[in-house]
Amino acid sequence: MPTNLYGENDNFDLENSHVFPALLRKFYLAKLLDENNIDKIAINLGVADNMNLEQLYLILAKYGITKVGNQTYIKLWGSGNAKREFLHVDDMVNACLFVMNKVDFKDLFDGVIENIAIDGDGRYVYNNMHAAKEIRNTHINIGSGLDLKISELAELVAKKIGYQGKMEFDNKMPDGTMRKLQDISKLKSLGWTAKISLEDGIEKVINWYINH
Repeated sequence: MPTNLYGENDNFDLENSHVFPALLRKFYLAKLLDENNIDKIAINLGVADNMNLEQLYLILAKYGITKVGNQTYIKLWGSGNAKREFLHVDDMVNACLFVMNKVDFKDLFDGVIENIAIDGDGRYVYNNMHAAKEIRNTHINIGSGLDLKISELAELVAKKIGYQGKMEFDNKMPDGTMRKLQDISKLKSLGWTAKISLEDGIEKVINWYINH
């Protein structure tokens, strides 16, 4: 069971993307607006070449990106206090390979297994299992084990992108579930931990997004 994943080639659609890619694209557009880089905004939004500035500003305002005089603003949904855990997709792949290659059912089963045999390919064969208790919760959570507030994530993305304008949260909009941190103690006990820090992962994805 994975936590919230992010990475290159994500869905950056402004209407239906998840929280991290949505923040990344919005802050990138806000930075371009702050710099008055209208041509790059038009390219990013995929709008017609003959679209006037007023129409362009209306599109940005729809996504909470505005400019009053020389001051740029970005408005984000919710209070910013909801917390989320994130894992780079490369770490997810690494974790899947680790589990497939290194973990057997006997490592996840809290009970007694009788008559274990090994077949010609070196795989365990369970001819008979006698459980000390009901077999359940043998799935493995995959995550970083760390979470942060959406406001902290937004500040980190803004810093990495180089956005210098103002940021505010709209408390009238919903936060969703306030916390979704997974218990990854089982995976850690098996010998795996995430390698890509959130800060390094964000910088990696931002560089990819800007170049693509």
